Amino acid sequence: VGGTSQECGKRTTTKQLGISYIERHLNPAIISTDEMGLEEPTDFNFRAGSLSAMDVPAAVLSAIKYVEEHKNPDIIFIEGQSSLTEDGNPHPRGLSAAILIGCAPYAVIVGHRPNHPYREPKGIEEEIRAIEAVEPTKVVGLSINLKNADEGMTLDSFESEYGLPAEDVYNNGASKLLDAIFEYLEE
Repeated sequence: VGGTSQECGKRTTTKQLGISYIERHLNPAIISTDEMGLEEPTDFNFRAGSLSAMDVPAAVLSAIKYVEEHKNPDIIFIEGQSSLTEDGNPHPRGLSAAILIGCAPYAVIVGHRPNHPYREPKGIEEEIRAIEAVEPTKVVGLSINLKNADEGMTLDSFESEYGLPAEDVYNNGASKLLDAIFEYLEE
């Protein structure tokens, strides 16, 4: 799970995807990459931001290997950090890229918080281009945090503009985004 900025809902989206998967009686693994990721369901947690950007991909790969050996999951959901494109905060860009490279995902969900009160995201389109340029993957859905959205901003408007399924996972869960992942993986 990537995002257009820090604090846009990546952790919530990652956990909600895991919960939706469990509700379907399947066996996911959830890897959290921040200091707040210990709440359930989390199978492995480490603070990626405490590591050198050079060490993050290996740490992600080690976390993947650990959950594969100890849980044998059907799917692994990995929380990204920050953004590849956020203005005004270039430091975490390398961290975001390192996590993306380490997990080598088949599919990505992008989180976005419109009108973020203290971050400067470039936007969804820019983040999708950056993610798909850094790693051979496909963005298949949007997790929209509507907390600061203008009145006319709806999930339908995001779906129409970007041609991707969009969901407010905080209020509605992640079942719709999970369906988008399944649909893409079946192709």
